[in-house]
Amino acid sequence: MEKYTIRRMLPGDCADILLAIKELAKALKAEEQVVVNEEILLSDGFGENRLFECFVAEYDDAIVGYVLYCTMYSSWVGKKAFMEDLYVKPKHQRHGVGTRLWRTAVKEALKDGCNQMEWGACSWNTSAIEFYKRKGAINITDIEQFHTYRLSYESMHKFVNSGEKMGESDGEGRTHVHST
Repeated sequence: MEKYTIRRMLPGDCADILLAIKELAKALKAEEQVVVNEEILLSDGFGENRLFECFVAEYDDAIVGYVLYCTMYSSWVGKKAFMEDLYVKPKHQRHGVGTRLWRTAVKEALKDGCNQMEWGACSWNTSAIEFYKRKGAINITDIEQFHTYRLSYESMHKFVNSGEKMGESDGEGRTHVHST
């Protein structure tokens, strides 16, 4: 097996991580959706309020893959992790790199008190889906009929400004909703 090193992302890795993010987005046919830049990665990954964790895979001192995740809260299970990206450059796939990156993220999430890890996969990305299933993942869409939805930045603004009266706070932390 070739020598790959897995380590925590460093501030100086932001340019390489951004390049890998763009490569992944291109592979997923979603290049236009990438709006982060190096400064955002640096601030969100290393700022006062760190928003994500990231581990990288290196080969010959070059970053060839990464896993990026964050923690969130579930009213059912408590603290859990959400894996945003798991990416290994095509030339380095099928060498166990993705498994090692993912395992590292799962170990860290467990150490951090997470009870679950969730992520999304494109339905057409059958190789990724099979990879996840081989490792014990379940497709909650198939089993629980649970679908995940998203509001884009523009949709968030449209929703907030749609003219619906959302409710008024009573000063005690309760919001009273009024129909329009």
